[in-house]
Order: sequence, then C-alpha cells, then structure tokens
Amino acid sequence: MVDTDRLAAGAWVEIRYELIPAGARATDVPPDTADTAYTVRLRGWLVDGAEPGDMATVHTVTGRHRTGTLTRAMPWDAHTFGQPHPVLLATIEAIVQHLADLR
Repeated sequence: MVDTDRLAAGAWVEIRYELIPAGARATDVPPDTADTAYTVRLRGWLVDGAEPGDMATVHTVTGRHRTGTLTRAMPWDAHTFGQPHPVLLATIEAIVQHLADLR
C-alpha cells in the first residue's frame, strides 16, 4: 500500500512554529495580544519526507533551516496567482545557489 499523504524530501511546503509563547510577549502590547502566542508560517523545501501534522524541517529560499509542524503542501496565497509552479521553484533555488557561489 502506498502512503499518499507522505510528502517526499524536496516538496514545497509550509510549516508553523511558535516563536514567542503566550505570556512572554512584550509588556507594552495589549493584554489580548500578550495572551496569544506569536506563530510563524514559513515556506520552504522539505528536508526529509513527512506527513501533514508531523514535525518537519524545511530549507528556505534564504538558506535557513527551520523546524515546525507541517501544515500544507504546495502552499499558495489565494489572493495571488495560485499554486507555485515547480519549474519556478527550481529556478529560484538555482538563482539562490548561483548567488551563493559568487560570494
């Protein structure tokens, strides 16, 4: 049986992780804000295979590695042009690598 929910390494995904826990935010923010965790949504290429809901590490366009809960595969902004095209993602990765090689 093939697990169709499992995403392969290299898939374009979105993760979420808590950057600042509730109660640890700046003292000058409103109480309802202070009682809410500051959560990050971050997109990148999956480092190792994972399923939605798993803890997963991504490699971002800027070269960072971050770990969080895998929330979506092929994420897109509904208010823009739809899902990103794999060729565009590969081109972005190649450009970033080329720029890194120039340094």
